[in-house]
Amino acid sequence: MAEREREHGRGFQLLCPQGHKPTSGLGRGNLLATKKLEDLLAIARVPPADNQMECHPAGWQQARLRKLCESKNVHLSAYSPLGGSNVLTNPVGTTVAEKLGKTTPAQVALRWGLQMGQSVLPKSTRESRIKENFDIFDWSIPEELFAKFSDIEQASTHFVFEVPCN
Repeated sequence: MAEREREHGRGFQLLCPQGHKPTSGLGRGNLLATKKLEDLLAIARVPPADNQMECHPAGWQQARLRKLCESKNVHLSAYSPLGGSNVLTNPVGTTVAEKLGKTTPAQVALRWGLQMGQSVLPKSTRESRIKENFDIFDWSIPEELFAKFSDIEQASTHFVFEVPCN
């Protein structure tokens, strides 16, 4: 773990004795790979309550990181739960959407995230899409269709970089 990340973690810890809530979250600016989360958990007096990361069925299911978070009681919040066009054009997602009579594969991807136990944070400015995104709570993906998502090839590397602010 880099010194900057250690200092960031210590800063969260210092807030607790000052009466602040003893929880912290890891935002998308702090995308943590499994190793970095393990390192943080090793030094944290108060573990993070949430880890916000890119997570969607078409390439970024984050199995290792998800397993670690579950074992440490760290909630997952998926930003970019639609994965750009990856989800919308993935044959598994489109097939499941058709079989379930859903308007769009986006609804299936969001429902997949909920059934995986995570929060989903879709972004849209179009009223019609926002309404579609809300239409995911009164149905579920049956187990035989849900299992098909594990057949989707997953990315093996996640690039994390910093942009200097000069």
